[in-house]
Amino acid sequence: MGRRKIEIKKIESKVRLMVTLSKRQAGLFKKAQQLSQLSGATVVVLVFSPTEKPFTSSSGGNFDETIASFYGGQVPESTSQPLWWETDLSSQPTGKPFTSSSGGNFDETIASFHGGQVLESTSQPL
Repeated sequence: MGRRKIEIKKIESKVRLMVTLSKRQAGLFKKAQQLSQLSGATVVVLVFSPTEKPFTSSSGGNFDETIASFYGGQVPESTSQPLWWETDLSSQPTGKPFTSSSGGNFDETIASFHGGQVLESTSQPL
């Protein structure tokens, strides 16, 4: 069975959307790796899922170092705030506790997630 052309449109089913994102993201990262190998270029890919979870891949080793070299070794002012792991959480406002769908309370707070700054790398570096 050969490949067939599909219509490119927004996927409404959340399950199908996440499966498609996962497969296409892996393909995108693989193509970026191939481009890097063929041309010797440093390739960086940053993908945000519909849930705003970031996924990164870099052919130049460390994603952060590659981005810093793009800015000439200087991190731009807009991102020069301390990263989530460099922040003392005890001095942060706690925010409102959230509840699970089953009704149980958690000790963690929404503020402790720091706006989703956690980056998840792919299992295969470029």
